Amino acid sequence: MVLADCCLFPGCQLPLFIFEERYRRMLSHALENHRMFCIGTRQERQADCTEVFPCSTAGLVRLCKTQPDGTSHVLLTGLQRIRLLDWVGDEPCLQARIEPIVSIREQGGNVELETLRRQALKLIPDLASPVSQEPFADICRQLADDLSPEAACDYLAHRFVRRISCALRLLAEPCVEARYRILIGELERLRASA
Repeated sequence: MVLADCCLFPGCQLPLFIFEERYRRMLSHALENHRMFCIGTRQERQADCTEVFPCSTAGLVRLCKTQPDGTSHVLLTGLQRIRLLDWVGDEPCLQARIEPIVSIREQGGNVELETLRRQALKLIPDLASPVSQEPFADICRQLADDLSPEAACDYLAHRFVRRISCALRLLAEPCVEARYRILIGELERLRASA
């Protein structure tokens, strides 16, 4: 499914409303087979040329409610970063050959990752409105205790990064520490502009 200004991160969920006929066919194909598809993010290179960003996330259809008019409400859960290698067909929907993007870690890994995670989490309360401070405190505790550093980074990117160019950089970056550095830079930028 090709959309503008939208991407999905592993471990996160994206609600979708499927109404176009081509995406109805795609959804039907996915549900009849493996319940999976990805969101391709449209890139405007030139006024007359549109390309799809080469990285995405394979998503699993967790929920699907089809209406009598044929439209559907879908909840897509991100599973794995992928790279689109080439287009292999367009029936019953656009299809690509893919490969997984394997996450890598810098040497010295865990200590550095925990430091970066704490640094990112410290920026979160400054982005939350006073009304929502308590829920964000709960979220920060969960991110610190329950999720791996990689999963926490993806969740924070999904929740707080709004500039699509930054989200796509995070999606394409295989190194977890580098993802955190991009994320922290974006959180600091948001904090400074608030």
